Amino acid sequence: MQSLHLQELLQFNDTMIQNLIHSEKLHKGNRMYFLDLQRATNGSLYLKIKESSKTSQGHNVNSLIIFEDDIDDFTELIQKVIVKFNDIRAQKPARNKSLKGLRKGY
Repeated sequence: MQSLHLQELLQFNDTMIQNLIHSEKLHKGNRMYFLDLQRATNGSLYLKIKESSKTSQGHNVNSLIIFEDDIDDFTELIQKVIVKFNDIRAQKPARNKSLKGLRKGY
């Protein structure tokens, strides 16, 4: 017989999977990014952005939840920041990421 705590966790996990509408994943180096579109128990939508990174002690996970009522404002702000980011990135010289290129400079 499973403990009540384990049963609650399994039920919670099943509910979370049922509430998941769409998910995208991006793996970069030791980081993974998840963008999950989910439906809350009250029927409203929300976006959950999660970052998971490997550390020497295991995994570090950070989450951000954007509720349905805030998604348009959040989208507008993120677009503004991305435009600014790209403008600044275009102005500075490209970094040479190769070790060979770094050694030549010294």
